[in-house]
Amino acid sequence: MLVVGTGLTMADVVLAGEPAARGRITIHALSRHGLLPACQTEFPQLHDECHGRALTRGTSVSVRRLVREVRALAEDIELRGGDWREAIAAVRGVAPQLWQRMGMRERQRFLRHVRAYWDVHRHRLPQATWTALNELRRADRLQLHAGRLLNMEQVGRRVRVTWRARGASMPTTLLADRVVNCTGPQYDTGHSRERLLRSLIAAGLAVPDALGLGIATDDSGALIDASGRTASNLYYIGPMLRQRFWETTAVQELRTHAEALARHLAVAAGARRPWAAGAALS
Repeated sequence: MLVVGTGLTMADVVLAGEPAARGRITIHALSRHGLLPACQTEFPQLHDECHGRALTRGTSVSVRRLVREVRALAEDIELRGGDWREAIAAVRGVAPQLWQRMGMRERQRFLRHVRAYWDVHRHRLPQATWTALNELRRADRLQLHAGRLLNMEQVGRRVRVTWRARGASMPTTLLADRVVNCTGPQYDTGHSRERLLRSLIAAGLAVPDALGLGIATDDSGALIDASGRTASNLYYIGPMLRQRFWETTAVQELRTHAEALARHLAVAAGARRPWAAGAALS
C-alpha cells in the first residue's frame, strides 16, 4: 500500500488498518521530505514571555534569522534541563505577529524550505502512536520515502506509481494494491470543491490569497471582496485564516479568533443599536 503523506493523517490511517492487516502488507509512505512527526512529551514549562518578545523584535522577519534564533532558543532550554518543545510553544504564541511581519518573499521561502520542518515539530504524535509507527518501521512494514509523486496508472487491479526520490535524477516505480491520499485538507481555494466557497469566489464576495493558504480577511475574520472592500455581514473562522495568522488549526487559536469575532460583532451591534448594548450590559 502506498500512503501519500507522512504526517498525522498518515499515522491515523496506518494504525487504523494495521490490526486487520496482521503484518501481511508493506506500507510505503511518501512525502516531499519524508519526515515523521516528532513525539509529544510532558515537557516542563520553563519558558517565559521574553522568549516570544525576542523572536518578534524588529519591524520585519527574516526566515533565516528566525530559524537560527529558534534553534538557539531550543538549545538554551535543553541546556537548562528543559525540552526543545518549549521553544516551539514560544514560537506558536507569537506566530501571528511573526507571519504578519514577513514580506511575501519571506513567506514563500518559509513555505518552500521550512514549513515541513515546522509541521513535524509543531504537530506532534502521542507517545503510543509514535512508538507503534517506529515498531512498524523496525519490522520493515512501514517505509518512509522522501520524494515527489510523478504519475499513477491503473494496471489491472493494481496501481503503478512513478515517483522520484529526493535528490535523485531517475524515477522509481512502485506497484501498489492500494493508494491512500493522506496529504490532509485542501485549503487552496483554486482546487476546492466546496460549492459555497466556489460560489462566493465566483460572485467576487471572497478572494483567494496569493499563496494558496485560504481566503482574504481582515483581523476580525470579515471577508475582503474582489474590489478590496471589507464585508459587514460575511465572516470566516477556521484553518483558512492561515493566510493572515498562520497558526489557525488548533482549538487554542480558534478560540482566540472566535472571541475576537464575538467582540467585533458586539461592538458593531452596539453601534447600530445603542439601546440594545445598554440593555445587555445591565
